[in-house]
Amino acid sequence: MNYSILLRQMFRKFINTESRFYKNLQTLYHYLTSIKKIRKHKYLNFNVAITKHCNLNCAYCFAFSPLAHEYCYDVDIFKKDVFRISELTDGKIRELSIAGGEPLLHPRLTEFFDIARGCFGYYPKKSFGNIFVITNGTLLARQPESFWVSCRKNNIEIRITKYPIKLDINALKQTAGNYGVKLICYHETDKTEKRMDSLKLDILGRQNIKDSFIRCFLATDCINLYNGRMYTCGVPVNIDVFNNYFDQNIISTDKDSIDIYKAHDINEIFDFLRKPIPFCRYCDWKNTKTNLPWRISKKEITEWT
Repeated sequence: MNYSILLRQMFRKFINTESRFYKNLQTLYHYLTSIKKIRKHKYLNFNVAITKHCNLNCAYCFAFSPLAHEYCYDVDIFKKDVFRISELTDGKIRELSIAGGEPLLHPRLTEFFDIARGCFGYYPKKSFGNIFVITNGTLLARQPESFWVSCRKNNIEIRITKYPIKLDINALKQTAGNYGVKLICYHETDKTEKRMDSLKLDILGRQNIKDSFIRCFLATDCINLYNGRMYTCGVPVNIDVFNNYFDQNIISTDKDSIDIYKAHDINEIFDFLRKPIPFCRYCDWKNTKTNLPWRISKKEITEWT
């Protein structure tokens, strides 16, 4: 469970998020949780986005999915990379999330399940080797039997991010249960009121790198593996989508990630992940808007700047 997300949800429920008190509390919270950011990890939690595009069109999306062309991650690259991570971790990780975009749009989705489980053992009593797919759930009902069988065989948990859209969660849970697959929902209540955060990008890169890293709730909580490199968050991974759509030039370099093939051991990767990266200068977390109502993206640059 991501306790930082849970705490933010509790704050929003009981405190006026536009008040000065909330802003001061938020600042204090960021600095207190920075202790966690700079502490060396013991086990790896990481994310692989196997698509950049999505069938929803959410405003403020951190992955810039409303702006993305169709993109599916190469299965062979994934296989090579997770095998390398398995070598570095002796096959023992805490969590791997297969995400997007919308991962159910990938035509070879179940191959990722087979590869991931082949690399990482499952130890439920010790909470090791958890592999799950994060989806908006809209495509689940049309999945073939082979999908559910693969989830069951590989101990893949399905996690639905619940949006204010028409979706028969009970029917999906019934289907998952029939196949012996665990399915849970984020933000599950009788009335779905999905709230969003709006990351503000400073296109000129004028932010204090250390301060941005401390304030960022993605850093170290949203570690991304992409094309042989590990990133402390997913924004630099997907910034090309933003740049291409709006003709911008926000720069992500090799210094924003670590090459998993050049790292001598997993501790070298952990040391890298607990430090700010040059890309942090583009993230204006001081002016980020929180607790915004979910809405459809208008694909305007002001959603992200």
